Amino acid sequence: LRALILIDAKAFLESLAIVLDDADARFAETSTSQMLGLGSWDVEYEVKDIVSRDENENDPQLLPDRQHLVNILSSIIMSDSLVDTCQFGSRNEMTLLSIKVKNCYLDFLAKYLKLGVITAPKYLMGEVFVRLC
Repeated sequence: LRALILIDAKAFLESLAIVLDDADARFAETSTSQMLGLGSWDVEYEVKDIVSRDENENDPQLLPDRQHLVNILSSIIMSDSLVDTCQFGSRNEMTLLSIKVKNCYLDFLAKYLKLGVITAPKYLMGEVFVRLC
C-alpha cells in the first residue's frame, strides 16, 4: 500500500473517494462514541447504530467503516514510514515525495471532515487547516 500511495497518491485517493462518495455503498459502522487506540493515532468519533461483523461478515456488499479506512491511511501517510520503508530514489527525493503525498492526503481529509463522515485528531485537524490556508 505504501508503494501504491507513493507512486500516485492523487489517483489512489481519487479512486478511494469514488467509493466513499457512492450513494449505494454500505459501510460498516460502530455503535457508540468511543476512543480507538492506534498508538499515537487516538481518534474519538461519533458513530451510529452498530452493524455486527458477525451478522454481516458474509455480506459482500458491506464495506469497512470509513473511519477505520482513514485511520489506516493516516498511520501510513502521516508517519515517517513512507520515507524509511520505500526507497525509490535518494533520501531527499523520498522526503519531497512524502511531502507531496501528505498534501494530497490533507486535501482528501478536508473534504470528508467537512462532510462530517470522519473525524481526526486535533494535531491532524491543525495540519488540514494549515494546508487549506
